[in-house]
Amino acid sequence: ISKGDAKAKAEAYKINYAVKEITGESPEPSTTTFKAWALRWLETYKKGSVSKHTYNFTYKTPILKYMIPYFGTTKMINIKPVDIQGYFNSVNNDGEPFSESILKKHKMILNAIFQSAIDNDVCYKNPVKNITFTKYQEKQKRPVYNAKQAEILREYAIEKAAHGIVILLGTGLRRGELCGLRWKDVDFENQCIHVRQAVSQTSGKVTIGKPKTKTSVRSIPIAKNL
Repeated sequence: ISKGDAKAKAEAYKINYAVKEITGESPEPSTTTFKAWALRWLETYKKGSVSKHTYNFTYKTPILKYMIPYFGTTKMINIKPVDIQGYFNSVNNDGEPFSESILKKHKMILNAIFQSAIDNDVCYKNPVKNITFTKYQEKQKRPVYNAKQAEILREYAIEKAAHGIVILLGTGLRRGELCGLRWKDVDFENQCIHVRQAVSQTSGKVTIGKPKTKTSVRSIPIAKNL
């Protein structure tokens, strides 16, 4: 390399450094692809920071099954809002629209991936911010038992010794929380059930861990007949 080239490179470095100091952005375009950064984001920011079940089903599955096949090896810096909107216009569940809540999770993941990319000078702008959902599965009203139906079910469950159903009706526990109950979690003296753990199934394996959220660790009063 000539002395002149070296001097030119040194000047370019000074300019780039100054731009970064002022704007917080690197003027150098990144060659990092969506696939590479999404996988690195998963490994760095999510693995170990959430439960295995949440990691696999909330984050890993959408990224591997939908996002990487769509964006693939496109450079992060080249992905624009129109591309993100195209993703949400086309992504579906075997031909059926996703629910709005699932699309919101996808948007949350993509937003986090691009925001972390900005923080690491991989790209300059977040193309996810102003995205809308053009089509999604309408939220269906969940049928619930009225008091009479619940009592019929309760009596039938008692008759069939289906004690789990009786407990669910009397407490409103999640299924995983019910499966995680131990005798020491049942406080007969104070008439309450302590929710301290839950059972979940991840990748075919049954695991026992903490309940879904911090507020899920709780004590539930129970009636005498329960």
